[in-house]
Amino acid sequence: MAQFKPAAIAAAHNRHGVEYVVIIADLADVVRSKEAAGRPNDLAVLPALYRRLAERQAASDDDVNHA
Repeated sequence: MAQFKPAAIAAAHNRHGVEYVVIIADLADVVRSKEAAGRPNDLAVLPALYRRLAERQAASDDDVNHA
């Protein structure tokens, strides 16, 4: 099982089901992990993850600007 730093655990998101809780790593933490790992498969998905991070940031900026 992977070991996670306390900061990554604190940034994780909980999703509750009927009889379970799934802890999902924050996307920024996933990106940092893949960058650090440097494996070909990890590096191959980074462009898509960077785009998703940018989309999420843009949506967050829109929420702040419309508040």
